[in-house]
Amino acid sequence: DGRQHLEAKALGFVDAFGAPVQPAVGLGALATAEGDDTSVEPGLVLGAVGNLGRVLLVGGYDVLRQTPEFGVAVNFRFKPGRGQ
Repeated sequence: DGRQHLEAKALGFVDAFGAPVQPAVGLGALATAEGDDTSVEPGLVLGAVGNLGRVLLVGGYDVLRQTPEFGVAVNFRFKPGRGQ
């Protein structure tokens, strides 16, 4: 379609309950460029993070753009045997 998209989000969560699934909140922006015209849309994601040790599963809903969000991340700070 000739447009270029760049999306960036920061998602935060804390191990508040000692459970493998934790609530999460994310902020971000989607920039779309077509020729000399650029538009930016904010994003606010409410969701959850499933902590599977080294792998994190992320799911949520962007309440501003009304779109679902899914992702997988790697936890490089995970150390086996120290709990999750």
